[in-house]
Amino acid sequence: MKQAIMTYEEYSALVMDVSDCICYIADPVTYDLLYVNRKGQRLLGLPDGFPQDKCYRILQGKDSVCEFCTNALLSPGRFHTWEFYNPKLARHFFIRDTLIEHKDKKLRLEFCFDITDRKREEMKLKSRLSLEKTLVHCIYTLAGEKNIRHAMDSLFSIVGTYYNAQRVYLFEFNESKQTMDNTYEWCRAGAPGEIDKLQSVPLHYATPWIKRLETDGIIVINSLKGGHEWNFMECHDVEQQGVHSLMAVPLRAEKKIIGFLGVDNPAANLEDTRLLLSLFLSLCRTIWKNVGC
Repeated sequence: MKQAIMTYEEYSALVMDVSDCICYIADPVTYDLLYVNRKGQRLLGLPDGFPQDKCYRILQGKDSVCEFCTNALLSPGRFHTWEFYNPKLARHFFIRDTLIEHKDKKLRLEFCFDITDRKREEMKLKSRLSLEKTLVHCIYTLAGEKNIRHAMDSLFSIVGTYYNAQRVYLFEFNESKQTMDNTYEWCRAGAPGEIDKLQSVPLHYATPWIKRLETDGIIVINSLKGGHEWNFMECHDVEQQGVHSLMAVPLRAEKKIIGFLGVDNPAANLEDTRLLLSLFLSLCRTIWKNVGC
């Protein structure tokens, strides 16, 4: 005898149509999504009634069973709790899963509580703690290293690691010759070095950079594609080198810009420029004063 198909109202009656979280019921064998509550329907953009598709396709945007599926961990009467970031919805969730039995059939029941705001605050705190730890590391490195080149090598390595960058480098201006030189460089393992190619570069190429640094105090470029005004080195093809983004802060002496620090292709902590601003606007200035530059 063919089993009668339950209505939306019957599924909803099993769990009540809770409004403070996403709730759904799915078949753990076929992965058919049988029910999504009203809040879930709104967030997922679903019409009223039955979803009519697989849970992994509707909930996760996948074409096959999720590799993190918890079906094997579930049993009736017990909740399995976990946290998950849903890329389709771009939200963090605290999840409670269990199996319920209805008409001799086991069904997966899941409650998803949106904790995105909490996770963002946690990540901000983690970022602040990471920044403070990195700054302390930099200060100890500078205080304990008397050789300026060794100090800069260590410092650039710390900065490059913090931003997961391809390259960290320093340019110094020579006013009398109207040129600039790449004087220090750190490269991630496997990344090509550029320092030998970037000596005695005509200073006028950096005019847009200097103007921007004077007004804003920092340069952050998320995409260099088509931004020819930022490619101040005609001999340096940024696209050929795979440079697609960068950050830069000025090196100053008596309020005058005498160079700048650059970071190519930063891939971590992109929203946090405080390390560059707080460290290189103060500590690097102190370094050059101590060595008489």
